[in-house]
Amino acid sequence: MSTKYLIFILFINYFFSNCSFTQTNFPKGFARNFPSDSVSSQNKKTDTLKAEKHPQDAGDETGFFIFNKDSSAFLRVYASIRVFGAYDINGLKGGTNFSLSSIPVGNTAKNEHSFFMTANLSKLGMEAKFNSPIGRVLMKLEADFNSSNKNLRIRHAYGKSNFLIVGQTWSIFSDIYSIPNTIDVEGPPTAVSVRSVQARYYHESRNKWYYAIGIESPQPSVDVPDSLLLEPVSQSFPDLAGKIRKQWNWGHFQLAGILRSITVRNFDESLAIKSGYGFLLSDYFKLGKGFEAMSQVLGGAGISSLLNLSGGSAEDIILNPVSGSYELNSSVGGFISFSKTFPGTNGLILVFTYGLVKIFKKDIQPASYFNSGQYVTASVFWNPPFALRLGAEYEYGFAKDKAGESGNANRFAFTFYYDF
Repeated sequence: MSTKYLIFILFINYFFSNCSFTQTNFPKGFARNFPSDSVSSQNKKTDTLKAEKHPQDAGDETGFFIFNKDSSAFLRVYASIRVFGAYDINGLKGGTNFSLSSIPVGNTAKNEHSFFMTANLSKLGMEAKFNSPIGRVLMKLEADFNSSNKNLRIRHAYGKSNFLIVGQTWSIFSDIYSIPNTIDVEGPPTAVSVRSVQARYYHESRNKWYYAIGIESPQPSVDVPDSLLLEPVSQSFPDLAGKIRKQWNWGHFQLAGILRSITVRNFDESLAIKSGYGFLLSDYFKLGKGFEAMSQVLGGAGISSLLNLSGGSAEDIILNPVSGSYELNSSVGGFISFSKTFPGTNGLILVFTYGLVKIFKKDIQPASYFNSGQYVTASVFWNPPFALRLGAEYEYGFAKDKAGESGNANRFAFTFYYDF
């Protein structure tokens, strides 16, 4: 037996000899009634670390929990079986995102129906909490199968203390708490819900102010004409992002900003830096009697790829083949959403969302490039009390290219979750 396997076996033996399994309580209807922050009494008041929760994430009470002997640390293992399906009446042809930039326009538009269904969104994850020299620490690792080759894809892989986050998770330049629940995987097409590798310092004050600043791994979208052969370039500097949020019992406001130093390669093979920037203003309100409202407004230059757009039409910067200079694309966008939760229905929720986006294209870009779009969605979700979620959604989108040609898309989508 090799040394590395022997060490692995000894570690597993030590871990389980110092841990205990705690059985969760399942009342009638299999509703889980087990708090994920159940730690020893001396930690209950100070153990406030939580992962940022996207509305499509499984609840903190799901999963299987392993505690150490004094209950000061635990490991949560969870999974989610997820089926997504869509019937496209016209415009799009499958896919887990309702992509405005992929809607065909003009003569390319066809009224072809298509059906799509996948289980690649199913997730596996682990969370652990324990004491460390820098205080209480949360570690999270989560993956799904929604990659181009259907292999495991890392969604989250980070560690979090009471002041620091290091790893891959939701971008600092985002507000997950103002994202409405949708059938689409990452939320509305004009929302900011990207995940980035980052190092973030943050502070939460007692009067409910939240401040964060950090660096993120840059992944800009650079458009270079196919006729030019330039050596690929690595980014020289990280993105710098920050945000400030004020929270009340009835909601919150947030302002986030990002500075980007986009490294590009000139005709003479030398490197150059182009500075991009952006802002995101977001909010969330409880309007009473089960009503909620949320919105996001975004603007800037060199930030188009941070939106939930795809189809190769969300370039941050483009090379002018005539002048040899790079030019940043400016963009604006956002959405507004309203939801209603009906009491006494075991979690019936209706959600309505409207959004728009415009990318200010350069004269050198082809006339067929995506220029602007709008969309509206009507969703219904049912969340019965046994870790099951069902959802259905109607989506309508309108797109226009740089030449003014337009097209639209209609889709019925549905989803099924079972979290355990």
